[in-house]
Amino acid sequence: MLEEVLFASNFLASSMRFITIFIFLILSQSTLESRAYSQAKIAALEDCSSKTCFPTKTKIGNFEVPLLGSKLFRYYLWTAYSIALYAPADARTVEKIAADVPKKLILEYRLDFTAKEIIEAADKLLKDNPEVDMTRIQPQIEQINLLYQPVKAGDRYALEYEPGKGTTLALNERSLGTVPGAEFGRNYLGIWLSAYPISETMRDDLLGIS
Repeated sequence: MLEEVLFASNFLASSMRFITIFIFLILSQSTLESRAYSQAKIAALEDCSSKTCFPTKTKIGNFEVPLLGSKLFRYYLWTAYSIALYAPADARTVEKIAADVPKKLILEYRLDFTAKEIIEAADKLLKDNPEVDMTRIQPQIEQINLLYQPVKAGDRYALEYEPGKGTTLALNERSLGTVPGAEFGRNYLGIWLSAYPISETMRDDLLGIS
């Protein structure tokens, strides 16, 4: 009788251990699948090809636009920033991106810059562009220059043009102000996207021009 009790007790203990291990394996597999799904979902929502992760789409007013391209921009020996372009999927030429369509540039800086350095660089590139009539957009240039703040490595500036509204400057997703005017928006984002950009290679990569 005692042997039967001991046998039953051992059998029950072994069964409980088996059930516990089985449940643990199921939960572990479920956790791994959930983690893999979450990672795949994150990967589908972000593009990290420029060594910086950017969302694959964004909202500009009532428009939802995809990420057209991103690029790591180097200036001589320095890596200045990563940049991403959002615009309608068919706006992949210089002419189409210059049209009155929603578009957005995000720049994530790899170096520290003062507001003065950013402003002076932008002003020079605008003046060097023969398509820009500086006298026509000078008031808007002065307006956006007042919005700039210094940045540190890791900070993000966004320039977002919305038709009928204007160009909004944001720092780390915080809006600093909006400058009206389609001509200004076209010319200012043209620093990167026009026929006379800061870098033709970078422009073409952003637009996806092969």
